[in-house]
Amino acid sequence: MRGVTFAMVWRSVSQLRAATVSSQAAAYATGNSVQSLTRAAQWPPIAACSRSVAGRDGMRATTPATATWAQLQRQGEAGRQQGHAKFSHQYPQRAGFWATSSDNNKAESPRCHIHTQPYHLLEQQQQQQQQQQQQQQEQHSAPDASLTTAAPAGIASSSPLPSSQVTPALGSPNNPVNISGVLSPQLAYSKAVETGAYKAATQTWKTFLLANLAGVYVGFGAFLAFTVGANLQEMAVSNPGLQKFLYGAIGLPAGLVMVLVCGAELYTSNTALMPVAFYEKKASLQQLLQNWAISYGGNFLGALALVGLVAASGAFSEAAAVGPCAIAEYKCHHTWLQALTRGMLCNWLVCIAVWQANAASTLGGKAIGVWLPISAFVSMGLEHCVANMFMIPCGISLGANITTQEFLVNNLIPVTIGNTLSGVLFVGTAYSLAYGRLGDRVSKVFAKYGL
Repeated sequence: MRGVTFAMVWRSVSQLRAATVSSQAAAYATGNSVQSLTRAAQWPPIAACSRSVAGRDGMRATTPATATWAQLQRQGEAGRQQGHAKFSHQYPQRAGFWATSSDNNKAESPRCHIHTQPYHLLEQQQQQQQQQQQQQQEQHSAPDASLTTAAPAGIASSSPLPSSQVTPALGSPNNPVNISGVLSPQLAYSKAVETGAYKAATQTWKTFLLANLAGVYVGFGAFLAFTVGANLQEMAVSNPGLQKFLYGAIGLPAGLVMVLVCGAELYTSNTALMPVAFYEKKASLQQLLQNWAISYGGNFLGALALVGLVAASGAFSEAAAVGPCAIAEYKCHHTWLQALTRGMLCNWLVCIAVWQANAASTLGGKAIGVWLPISAFVSMGLEHCVANMFMIPCGISLGANITTQEFLVNNLIPVTIGNTLSGVLFVGTAYSLAYGRLGDRVSKVFAKYGL
């Protein structure tokens, strides 16, 4: 009797326990499915897995303890399809990105299958499509007021051009002014500082070697000027302006182009480049003076070496030597003040030529930047110490009535002083005041007085 009563009590407890488990499973399935769909709305890659979870949880809630494996599969598939349909109805714009297992995998347990690209790639594609649509809308929109609608030259038309053929006005935001291949004045100053710092850090023997080459290159330019412009004696009488222009335009500009493009140490240009590096604390005073001394001596030796080669070559006949001898004699008969001021004016233009060439990034730009100032100073009869290191000794070798003392005292010394003063003051110091450290110091002083 006790055994029968115990069996009946045990059966009742088991049924009550099964009912409790089923109700808990149903509650869990409902909450988990809603939570899965909520996460899917926030991040689409969870959507497919959420549908699978919903189907799996639905299967748990409706599955009796005695269900077979086939029944479990059917219930899981039905729950999965129900979750997929509900998600597709609520989020149609994202439903096509993701999918669950295919029909061929029905025998397997439900799983998440991604059949398209990752979500971040899809986001990038959407952004690209939006940008393309915006560009197309801008192309079809009306042209801006800054656009010009005038017909091309030679074509008479009363109607405006189509928007696809309209050219923005020069200087407008759609077509800003662009000077290609030339640095701005501020960047040109920065490059000059870098060039001076590089020269200061160059080893002594390399500076001396490059200085000799610079003397030779400038000498070649003077050699060409002597060959062409100096021998236009009849033109000098009939049309002196044209003769001076040809004498200046053909010769020395080529020598300075070789110096800048091939790389060499020219004393006259270093009188501007080394001070800006010193002002910006990229070179010491010792390095500045050392560079000047070595480059000046190297220029002199290189020019004299070329004079010896030209004299040995016999390039100037007796008739062709008349012009070079006359120019050499003329250079040594200036007063000391005349030689000094002509040297100042000359190197002002030479340093501007070097400055412009440094600002240009192409060979043509460098040549134009050099040619205009150099041809100007030669045509105007100004004095350049390194050029005179070749011209006057060459004239002496050809028979000019000049002594070494006259060459040094009447020309080379005052011209060198003038070249140095103009390079330091008129170019190096002036542009440091405009764009460099000196200008900052002066601005602070003026700011105290409200200027």
